[in-house]
Amino acid sequence: MRLNRFMIRPLVEQGLREELNAGDTTGGFLVWDEDPVQSGQIYAKGHGIVCGLLFADETIRLIDPDAQIEHCVNDGDEIAPGTVLLRIKARASAFFMIERAALDWVQQLSAIATKTRRYLDLVRHTKVRLTDTRKGWPGLRMVQKYAVRVGGAHNHIFNLSNCVLVKDNHIKIAGSIRNAVEILRARARSTPSRSRSSARPSRWCRRHWTVASTSSCSTTWISRRCVRVSRWWPVAPLPKPPVA
Repeated sequence: MRLNRFMIRPLVEQGLREELNAGDTTGGFLVWDEDPVQSGQIYAKGHGIVCGLLFADETIRLIDPDAQIEHCVNDGDEIAPGTVLLRIKARASAFFMIERAALDWVQQLSAIATKTRRYLDLVRHTKVRLTDTRKGWPGLRMVQKYAVRVGGAHNHIFNLSNCVLVKDNHIKIAGSIRNAVEILRARARSTPSRSRSSARPSRWCRRHWTVASTSSCSTTWISRRCVRVSRWWPVAPLPKPPVA
């Protein structure tokens, strides 16, 4: 997964609109008409996995297109206290305006990447595949999933159109998981063939999910509450439901 500037620019612009509103009241009056070129750097204050440097870069360039930015590390690199991430040469007013917004992107995304790497290290000796969920901030799903990939884990699905995903509410509407699967197999023929369920714990799946599984895999999700593992078992495909 790779981010491009045109993909992240609307997010960066929205962040700057929130930060600046009508303008920088303090910094704008301090530099006034002089606005000399200054040098600065963004550096780490702790151990972790860095992520979000392109967001910081784009934040700076939107405010000062003539800014000179040197990337000292790359997304996914391990960093320690004092590690310089970016060296910047820009107008003084630009530093005042971009400081908070640029740091917020790097701090938030580095936190996700760092925690992902910690979970990954815990299961590295196993065959577990570490995967994310769709439980994130609306409008920032792509960004958060990018940080998960930078941390070394995998992305599950990006949206509801990616695959058949049977959950508790679907089972309640259909009456049973068997009814849900039969209806979906009859109607959802243009969707990916791999079906998944996040409706119940794995013990429940061993008894009931055999009607729906078409493949064997073991996946771990990172959620805000815990890391959980669910498994699927291969079975013969169900017969087609009768045509009314």
